[in-house]
Amino acid sequence: MNGFDTTPTQYEAIIIGAGPVGLFAAVLLGQYGVHTLVVERRQQMYTYPRAIGIDDETMRAMQATGIAETQLPQLRYSPTIEYLSPVGYSRFQPPATPGPFGHPFLATFLQPNLEAGLRARLAELPTVELREGTEFIDFDEAGGIVALMRDADGHELRASARFLLACDGGRSRVRQQLGVELLGDTQQEKWLVVDVRDDDVLAAAMRDRHQDTADQPMVSISLPAGMRRIECRLGAAERAETVGREDIQEALRPLVADHPVDVVRAAVYERYFRHAEQLRDGNVFLLGDAAHLVPPYGGQGLCSGVRDAINLAWKIAFVLQDRLPADILDSYDTERGGHLTRTVAFVRHLARRIEGDSGEAPDALELSVQDQRRAKPAPEYDIGFFDEKAGGGKMFPQPVVLHEGSTRPLDDLLGHGFAVLARSHSRISAIGWRALLGADTVVAQVRAHGEPSKPGVLVLDDATGDLVRAIGDADFVVLRPDRFVFAAYRDAMAPRIAECLSAWQLSRGGAR
Repeated sequence: MNGFDTTPTQYEAIIIGAGPVGLFAAVLLGQYGVHTLVVERRQQMYTYPRAIGIDDETMRAMQATGIAETQLPQLRYSPTIEYLSPVGYSRFQPPATPGPFGHPFLATFLQPNLEAGLRARLAELPTVELREGTEFIDFDEAGGIVALMRDADGHELRASARFLLACDGGRSRVRQQLGVELLGDTQQEKWLVVDVRDDDVLAAAMRDRHQDTADQPMVSISLPAGMRRIECRLGAAERAETVGREDIQEALRPLVADHPVDVVRAAVYERYFRHAEQLRDGNVFLLGDAAHLVPPYGGQGLCSGVRDAINLAWKIAFVLQDRLPADILDSYDTERGGHLTRTVAFVRHLARRIEGDSGEAPDALELSVQDQRRAKPAPEYDIGFFDEKAGGGKMFPQPVVLHEGSTRPLDDLLGHGFAVLARSHSRISAIGWRALLGADTVVAQVRAHGEPSKPGVLVLDDATGDLVRAIGDADFVVLRPDRFVFAAYRDAMAPRIAECLSAWQLSRGGAR
């Protein structure tokens, strides 16, 4: 596109795509007061079977976006996940007990409910505008980003912004216009994905299959609201784009026997193990399926996209507010890119075990909670905007703490900016921390039993000892807004924080 003639409406950020990742990004930016336009070509939410798995990191992101109170009760905790493959039957049931990040390891959800919750939250944010039924056409970066769009009546619209976030799915038009390649491969196979209404008879019919095998791998997962997801790999002769109800019944027979299934929605999908060669091009960023495509095992497709939004949104906001230099935005690519490579490898490993393609039975050890926890890439980065020599780059745990007589999850008390968790004996004042990191920085005194409180700080009583153990030998821990550790130091090393912030240099994308 060679420029636009019409004066565009001005924003600070434009998000293409109002799926879950685009909505998460929009809410996060809106909470920082970023003037944001969200463009979605559909006029109604997508109703085909979509993501159903959500991990503890994404549940934590729900807290960050203010939707936890309404959305977490709708999840199905400890869902039953069953696999039937050429090498036999296996079962996996993650526990409902919270892990180190304050939530259970894995739960299931209904994507329309999540999107509705995010849209309701978006409506509360005055700096964010959502335009549905508006198709993104093209963009120009000359003198800043100008996006060309077309509404349902065929009228062309133009909007300008400093940043463009592509959340427009696996066939991302933005990514194609940038010329960014997808690395990896597409499986030469198709999967039937069906959501059915669940009942005890259906569950019993599937349990009876535990001694059987299936020619094609099959997965069954219990969902909220009396629903069940069933997926099966289609044989070469069954790879139609659409299938009828009789075809579905026949395809699912190895798992459900003759029990009739009450189909709510169904679709046929290809499977990919692909990720973009880069996630940033100037002030254009790729997120979600526009940046990476993996099968839905462990919920990692959606969850990886939410991690993208959580990592990027605060950096954009702080750059717009002149609180951090623009170079920090390169850390989105260095941090998320390396983690995505490990995530794709994890999902590929999980797929081989579940589908029996490795030639070994997916026995209880291989599909245990402990194994999946161990194999799933930890929420930590190799290099980026943190002090890697001082414990930086790892997601900080979220224990329950006691504040003013009330028990709360840690994140609920830390706001949306930087946070400092200081041991009672730390000598660095709250005024000093806020002058360094911003007026919205929450400075918290982590107080053990019997220690006096300090003025001007948030006092957290660590009844369980989990918070003190997480801080370790440090006098204080500085947390980024996404709750990754920036650094953990003794008081004498506090000047190092100022050096990292004020003299940010890019050396392989990291702080030096």
